[in-house]
Amino acid sequence: MERLTKSSFSEKIWNLDSEKIITKKGVIIKFFVDNCDGCDIMKPIFEILNGELIEFDFYEMKAGSDLRVAKKFDIEELPAFICIKPNGKFIKLSGQMPKIILSKQINNFFNE
Repeated sequence: MERLTKSSFSEKIWNLDSEKIITKKGVIIKFFVDNCDGCDIMKPIFEILNGELIEFDFYEMKAGSDLRVAKKFDIEELPAFICIKPNGKFIKLSGQMPKIILSKQINNFFNE
């Protein structure tokens, strides 16, 4: 799973300068910080989903590495999971949750 930086986010996902969506595939990004108990709890769940939901691209991004990205997706609680469709529609899921709940919310969003 690739860790996004400010520049790789703009190159692979969404160019915030031009507001151009780059991705052609559904994307799920986990925002985290070091020394975050909830982030640590969700890490293996996110890794399992990465292997199960192969139709989507999974990334992680350290919260605070780009304040524009955090503002765009209103990242306030961690961990946060941003699901982005190729048309630019997105949702934010926050906090700890069981794998089955996170998986269901991801699938519901991408199948609506």
